[in-house]
Amino acid sequence: MKTSFTLKLFLAITAFTVGVSIATTNAVKKLDYSFLDWMMITENPVSEPSTVVVAADQYTYSLFGWPIDRDIYAGVVSVLADAQAKKIGFDLFFTDRKEERDPADLEQTEKAEELLGIIGAEKGVVFGSFINHDGRKDISNKKYYPPTPEKTLGKCSCPDLDEKKLEKAEFSYLEQLVPGIAKFSQKVAHVHVIPSEVDRVNRSIIGCIPVFDGCVVDISIAMTGADIDEGCCDEQIIPYFRKSDDFEVISMSDVIFASENEEKMKELELKVKGKYVLIGATDETLKDVGPTPSGNVEPLVFLHANRLEALLNDVHIRIVPEWTIHFISFLLLIVIIFLFNSIRYYLVFLSVPIPVIYVAGYFIFRSDYTFIYPFAAFLPLVLANISVAGYLGWKYFLFNRILSNAFDSYVSPEILNWLKSTGGEVLRSDSAERRSITILFSDIAGYTSLSNSLNAEKIMKSLRLYLDAMMVVTARHNGYVDKINGDGLMILFGAPKPFEDHSEKAVKCAMAMQEKVLDLQKEWKEITGIDLKIRIGIATDTVFVGNIGGAGHIEYSAIGRGVNFAARLESKSEIGGILVSEETIGHSGWRPDGYKRSLTLKGYEKEVEVWQIPP
Repeated sequence: MKTSFTLKLFLAITAFTVGVSIATTNAVKKLDYSFLDWMMITENPVSEPSTVVVAADQYTYSLFGWPIDRDIYAGVVSVLADAQAKKIGFDLFFTDRKEERDPADLEQTEKAEELLGIIGAEKGVVFGSFINHDGRKDISNKKYYPPTPEKTLGKCSCPDLDEKKLEKAEFSYLEQLVPGIAKFSQKVAHVHVIPSEVDRVNRSIIGCIPVFDGCVVDISIAMTGADIDEGCCDEQIIPYFRKSDDFEVISMSDVIFASENEEKMKELELKVKGKYVLIGATDETLKDVGPTPSGNVEPLVFLHANRLEALLNDVHIRIVPEWTIHFISFLLLIVIIFLFNSIRYYLVFLSVPIPVIYVAGYFIFRSDYTFIYPFAAFLPLVLANISVAGYLGWKYFLFNRILSNAFDSYVSPEILNWLKSTGGEVLRSDSAERRSITILFSDIAGYTSLSNSLNAEKIMKSLRLYLDAMMVVTARHNGYVDKINGDGLMILFGAPKPFEDHSEKAVKCAMAMQEKVLDLQKEWKEITGIDLKIRIGIATDTVFVGNIGGAGHIEYSAIGRGVNFAARLESKSEIGGILVSEETIGHSGWRPDGYKRSLTLKGYEKEVEVWQIPP
């Protein structure tokens, strides 16, 4: 069964392209990200967390009200510093200042801010801030873009930041912190995590956000002093290996009260000494919460805690670009198309890639935190294999139909179904074996002379009449027509499909053939002008059966002594009769009406005993 390589390649590439398009849809990417989230939250970090979260929780706000005075925050910083916290960072925006209108309150707030700024500068506190985005204003009009204070930049550098690119970009700028803090603070960082456009889960961050005169690092980089690399300005996945329950969480109110009690202060010191402390809101009413890779809605401060842990342990999640995955999958597809042409291989490639890619993706992630989009890897490949398998299946279906139509009248339904069920294995070019079978030869008496007196049309018409009838009879008795040599037939019983009663079926088939000849007499005589008479010879023997031939031509047949013997018997049979070997009679265990004969055959030294079934 030949297939068109060009059509197969076209179908595969078309389906692959469709698969690539589907793999980039949000619905599919949700599944990819779910796999990533599962691998992250099932990671088992070896070390204990070095980060503690001080929570501005509901209890704290119930005690101190909203907004919390800046001097209380200053007190929290002082207590944490006394407890020997290694580094303190604020994941708080202080946006409540904008809500105040009374000048006296504003003046008091600014004094408290200055105190917080002084203490923050003294203790090296990092303050989080907004980074606003606005592409509608002209970059040349810098009054819209308050300058980023030199003291906030630290080691930050964004290699891709230049004036020409910014002229066409969506601009960013650091909104000034409340003046009292900004006056003294030397550490400012952004705290923007990025909700995914695919599933709205907060799982990524930009390490360095460029502004018109510099850039601002995120709070984790600012607190750890991590080196700034060239990918700092790109979106990065936060290694979310710990849920909120995995971190030490201390209420801000407990920190404040610890300063009043020596015992509590010692307990606090045990928790925060040498640790990185993030002060953040955990009260849901402040809306600083969102969906995280854990599958839950959690305070976003725990995203910064996870990133901080990752930076401390030099853990970075690398994402293999989708185009790279697609390119590798495409090369694999081309190799498959060139090497394989059997539907079974494509069916294997339908099921194997999915578990293999997921398992490989799992171990690759566990080894060096490299993530491969699984659907991008297998979906285009699977769809391409489905298309090719469908094409080959259709070709196979058409082949079976052609085979059925072609052999319905020449091979019994039993043999035909057996050939289909075995996939035609017995007809393979290297298929051969020795087997006991029965061979039947027949020909039309005097047909050679008759054909010399008939025109071609009558020869074909008479042969078609005779052969069609004989094929039907043969099929009914499970015979396999091995050769048609003009008017002569070579029929095998017990091959290619083996069965025990092949000798009996052969004799009964021969008798049915002679009976059919009687039914054909009238129509035959109208065409040829003479009576139809045939001779039949039958022999049973162990012979070699299989595919025989050489380059360019191979056919399924039988060779051996029994084949020659059956041919000799046919030539010696009475016209209209059947000559059967003793081996056939003995194997069948059935003796039809007839008589024994002794024959001298060419190639045989002694006479042979045979059984003649007369006309």
